[in-house]
Amino acid sequence: MLKNAYALRVASAGVVAAVALSGCGSEKRTTDTQDHNSGNQCINVTGDCGDKPAPKVNCAAAMLPVDPEFKQQDTTVDAITHTEGGDQYRIRAGGYSQTGYLLPVNNQGCPYSVKVTATLTQGLATSDGWGWGYGLGACNSWTGQGPEGFSLQYAFINSDSTITPNSTLNAYPDINDLHTSTGQINSNGATHVWRITVQDRNVTINEDDGPVGTFSALKDPKSSHEYARSLPDNCTNKDVFLRVFNADVTFSNVKIEVLAN
Repeated sequence: MLKNAYALRVASAGVVAAVALSGCGSEKRTTDTQDHNSGNQCINVTGDCGDKPAPKVNCAAAMLPVDPEFKQQDTTVDAITHTEGGDQYRIRAGGYSQTGYLLPVNNQGCPYSVKVTATLTQGLATSDGWGWGYGLGACNSWTGQGPEGFSLQYAFINSDSTITPNSTLNAYPDINDLHTSTGQINSNGATHVWRITVQDRNVTINEDDGPVGTFSALKDPKSSHEYARSLPDNCTNKDVFLRVFNADVTFSNVKIEVLAN
């Protein structure tokens, strides 16, 4: 990719970016270069333009490639296996170490939506005091030994021999209950279809075509909720992480779409 400042990557499927500059002299020149690895076109503006450029991104609806990357905490002693085949991505993860699939989202600053079917086959350790499930992330990055960023955790717990839903909002790497509303989650059945939509500063979660809620995806220093104060400052070059903990989970039918603005 181009190394010059203000280089914009534009998805060839229909995401169009234009750069408006002020104070540019006749010495400004624009060059186009093809990124042969991704099929994306790079628009590079060079020259002494005086003022800083004011980027304007026009977003058109387009499907993006799906290429989940398995991630695992290197320091884990938990038993973790993963298999991929067709459009199915399965993880059987004992314990609570950080592991899952990172979905690259090359949205170029445009709003986007990720749709995924998740099947929770079983919890692995389900005796009293244990919890299990999976996490749906947004604006995530993998740093060191785990993810960072927003997560809605779809989970169950055995408390005093009674199994109950235990879904939470979290800011990775923290995976503990942070005591704020997770919206309207249907915990019945093994399989659910989720849609994660990131737009402006928010992430909206839908389950089985029904609304769960809209949550802050970026840091809010004034929030009364710890998870909101721990979120990232921006969503630039951030992805979606699907975490599995103490469970056997299969993700399938993954679709990533840039949305028109």
